[in-house]
Amino acid sequence: MKIIERIKASLGLAGGEVEMEPPDLVAKLGGGGVVVSRYLVCDSVDYSVRDFNESSARKYVETFASILDKLPVNSEVRIIKDEVDLKWFTRKLVNEILNTRVKLDSAQDEHSRVKHRVRLEVLSKLYEALLKGEPFTSTTLLVRIRVAAKTLEEARSMLEYHESVVSRVFKTYYGLSLRRASKSELVRILRQDLNLEPWNSAPSVVAESRRLGFIHPFPLEKRSVFTDGVFLGVDLRDGRPVQIPVEQFFKHMVVIGPTGKGKTALLATLIESASIIDGLKTLSIDFKGDLAKYLPDKLVKALTPEDIVVNLAHKPRWLSNADWRMIVVDSLSTALNTDPGRVLEALELVEKTGIAALLHRGEGSILLPLFELFNRTPRYELLESIHRESVLLELQGRSTLFQNVYAGVVIGVLRNGLSRREGLGNLLVIDEAWRVSRLRSLVELFKEGRSWRVGVVIATQNPGDVPREILENASNLIFFGSLDADYVEKAVKSTGVGADYAQHVMKLGVGEALYVNTEEAAPVLLRVKTPMVLNSS
Repeated sequence: MKIIERIKASLGLAGGEVEMEPPDLVAKLGGGGVVVSRYLVCDSVDYSVRDFNESSARKYVETFASILDKLPVNSEVRIIKDEVDLKWFTRKLVNEILNTRVKLDSAQDEHSRVKHRVRLEVLSKLYEALLKGEPFTSTTLLVRIRVAAKTLEEARSMLEYHESVVSRVFKTYYGLSLRRASKSELVRILRQDLNLEPWNSAPSVVAESRRLGFIHPFPLEKRSVFTDGVFLGVDLRDGRPVQIPVEQFFKHMVVIGPTGKGKTALLATLIESASIIDGLKTLSIDFKGDLAKYLPDKLVKALTPEDIVVNLAHKPRWLSNADWRMIVVDSLSTALNTDPGRVLEALELVEKTGIAALLHRGEGSILLPLFELFNRTPRYELLESIHRESVLLELQGRSTLFQNVYAGVVIGVLRNGLSRREGLGNLLVIDEAWRVSRLRSLVELFKEGRSWRVGVVIATQNPGDVPREILENASNLIFFGSLDADYVEKAVKSTGVGADYAQHVMKLGVGEALYVNTEEAAPVLLRVKTPMVLNSS
């Protein structure tokens, strides 16, 4: 192999052997012993000096120096910057726009026309954002650990130790995950070391690099463009598109912000973008009717309690008695802020004596405000198939207690009906989520929904509205701006982005927010895309 011969020559190993065993390069010395180099890669790193001050610089430089101290002699940490060629993506995007226009012109029904109009707008906004953005760059962090030993087994044991130490430090201090280099990456690294090819195989582009420094690594803000992602808006700093992969939504999202800052508009934008993705269906719960105002007619199927009639004393045929009882008790105890045991006693009394138990003093009377939910003929046909199409559940015009219990039942049914899914991905979107955030069923969806391809997006006004179990299981957090110091403190603490971002949160205007993926610790200041209805008005 030509590259191996070049490596041997560069190392002066005429009498030895060199073998490529990813992620390792093994040099067997002629006189005995081995030298092994292990290559680790991190794709999501940005060498940046943005939002940087003297104290944080000192902290990170010291931490980075400690990493180098932990590596053996002749090891190295390297930064590789690539200019990304977006020509292929631009061509693909233009083709998608043209194809969508053809589909829009030939669509026979109104639902298809609305869906294609939404898709056309999303693609056009994405194209516009790309045209305004600076050239895309990717920055790769490369760590090479080199050890010498008498045997290969001894060398690899040493490498395992050093790899675990360095990986742990990078994860703890920077939130960065290192992975082992693949064979193709190892070949490319070695060819570059030997000047056989540049790292960047795309056409050379001269671009301004004022955003790059050589001080310390920060997690890279999401710069990739996902053709199957949900487009939320543009980065406030450079105008680049902010698009979240569909799979990320199955790790859930929490949206928090004061009244009038843009939470509902963000949810409407999210539903719009999700509606154009094949195989992804949304169930949106709208307590006040605001979401309905922001969404185009016929984009989603609007349902009301008149379409799905719930009777708490009669279960749907596909649920067991035990599952239905848990759903009803969970919904009632949460909405009434009452002990589940007391609710269960009241339900058992209604089962024994009928709804007349609600009219007399005693345990049954706590359910009297919900008389309507015990006194109608149930109709559950649409509830059974609610996950198969995109639905907006409109609850406005009902009492708050009715709305909260009804929504709790629907969420519980969704959570307990997951075993019947036909390979669809589902997104549950809840505005004014403080009403139902304490539901056991909702907490379980946050904990387990990913394995069922069910994502949850909730929006509420205050960080205190969201239970700890939900925040801990949400990988995506969005905070709108506020001048309230307590709100900002909780927002920064929840996201873990550091106190520097408190000033950003306080300066954000209407429609602007801080987006954080907690797995990547990658903050993005976001301007939300305007929903189609508002954009055209």
